[in-house]
Amino acid sequence: MPGGRLLNRGDLDEAFPDNPVRIDHVSMHGAVLNSLALKKYGISASTPTPAGGVIVRKPGSQEPWGLIMETAFIPVSQWGRYNNRFKIGGVKITIDASPQGRTAFFTTPYLTGGPAGEKNWRGEPTFPQDLVDKAVSKVYGLGVPLLAHTNGEAAIDMFLKAYASARKGDVSRPWNVTTIHSQFLRKDQIPSFVKYGIRPHRFSGSAARSAVHALVGGEPRFRSRWLPMRSRTSTWWRRSRKGVTIYPQPAAGLRPITAAPTLRAAAGRLTIFGGINRLNGSVALVRDQVVIGDLASTRMAGPPELMALEERFAGTLRTVNRFHMRGSRLELLRDETLVATFRARN
Repeated sequence: MPGGRLLNRGDLDEAFPDNPVRIDHVSMHGAVLNSLALKKYGISASTPTPAGGVIVRKPGSQEPWGLIMETAFIPVSQWGRYNNRFKIGGVKITIDASPQGRTAFFTTPYLTGGPAGEKNWRGEPTFPQDLVDKAVSKVYGLGVPLLAHTNGEAAIDMFLKAYASARKGDVSRPWNVTTIHSQFLRKDQIPSFVKYGIRPHRFSGSAARSAVHALVGGEPRFRSRWLPMRSRTSTWWRRSRKGVTIYPQPAAGLRPITAAPTLRAAAGRLTIFGGINRLNGSVALVRDQVVIGDLASTRMAGPPELMALEERFAGTLRTVNRFHMRGSRLELLRDETLVATFRARN
């Protein structure tokens, strides 16, 4: 809402006085309900806030003010129903909630407080540790895949403890386990994921390089056509939705480019490393003609002079329309002008 104001039941009552209305939160972990919807689901001033849930109250009273989240939202979302004999192949355990709703569980407080203005708010787990331990052990005993919803790093700590308790030191039996989101996975938690063979399913906007190196080795690879636009923007450009650059790379301590740019073309895809960033795009070769599609950059920051050099290099590549192969040497041309030469790596 404008100015960060909380959307409430009064706003919805004014716009929708005759129908129950629910406005879902962007995290899909909660909703704002108008008065008729609150009445429909039996949520009132006498309704206790369930463990792991949020019912925001009208200031100065116990009246629900519209926003409900997590375990308070589960009955409203019609969770647990079969659909055309669809059978669930595994179990999901929600250990915490979402950072967007400020309900993810952390070891340090949120800078902006809780969803209802709580001070020193760290979020909270959906269930206490002993119940998480029992739930994870139950799924392990069933021998079915487990999806653990963990956003905050404190929730990841809880899950790793429950996992170790369930397996009792025996990791010989394969178990298909994935932590969903894992947006704030700490570096010191990564070795446990490697040891146990747990897959962290990361938001593409999350910092992923350390996890990729530890879990699978090598550089991360992105297939751009599968990434939604917002995820593509945050993953490649490292920018928030408001355009403020996230994690700019400091100029101090950077080593200058000592190697020539590299180019790899295979199966119609072009990958170029210019010294700081990687450029990805499509390429088509027709006789001695070359067609290079739009090049997307990872947009990492670096020293201005190196960024300018890389940008000139990328701009030159975008003008290429011909090529020659001379032994192990690839020549790229703009019409009849030679603009770049690459040599095959031994």
